[in-house]
Amino acid sequence: MPITTLPPAPSRAEPSTFSDRGDALLGALAVFVTEANALEVNVNAKEVQTNADVVTTAADVVLTHADVILTNADVVTATSTANYKGSWADQAGAAAVPYAVSHLGMYWQLTSNLADVTLKTPGTDPEWIKLLIYSDLTAKTGDATLTAVELLGNVVITNTGAGAAINLTLQAGAADYSIEFEATVAQYLKVTAAGANTIGYGATAGAAGGYVRSNVIGTRWKMTWNGARWSISDLIGILNYDE
Repeated sequence: MPITTLPPAPSRAEPSTFSDRGDALLGALAVFVTEANALEVNVNAKEVQTNADVVTTAADVVLTHADVILTNADVVTATSTANYKGSWADQAGAAAVPYAVSHLGMYWQLTSNLADVTLKTPGTDPEWIKLLIYSDLTAKTGDATLTAVELLGNVVITNTGAGAAINLTLQAGAADYSIEFEATVAQYLKVTAAGANTIGYGATAGAAGGYVRSNVIGTRWKMTWNGARWSISDLIGILNYDE
């Protein structure tokens, strides 16, 4: 809604026009107040509508993410049927799409036909794309060494059902390793680095072969191998290291 332009303000530097300009400005203020109030109502209404649109957009984004997860699940399911040929290291000769293999603890889909499959390496050559595998929460109730598949599968590890502290040992760090943990019972869920690997959070770095642990229910954190160490992110709750 437009607001009518106010007339010039009076100025003591121009006494000859002061009275006339003062009267004109005062006379215009009544219209200005009415129009300004109407504009405020209009702006507030649009703000409410904008917030509603943002909420709708956020819901659409959530649905889109769900669709992506379902799509990835469908692709992984396809690898378990006739499209899955086994380990890439066991393949030989020509390969024609659809064609999926496992390599480096992951599944890979071929995007174009190959005359010799051994000449194109998953994870190195662009003819292969990595298939994402999503998993439900995986409970550990005793000490264990995590597998490469778990470290590559976007898995969330919990200690649900554990009656005592448990220690989970990581594999030596490698590209694409990423995993999440959540303490779901009041027992220590401890995660230990392998060999000389370290675990860090921000500028804080643990010792070689060090560990982090929590026994606070609801504590959750993500660990990703960044090429030099296990980096903690998305931390919620209380997490101790190398105590």
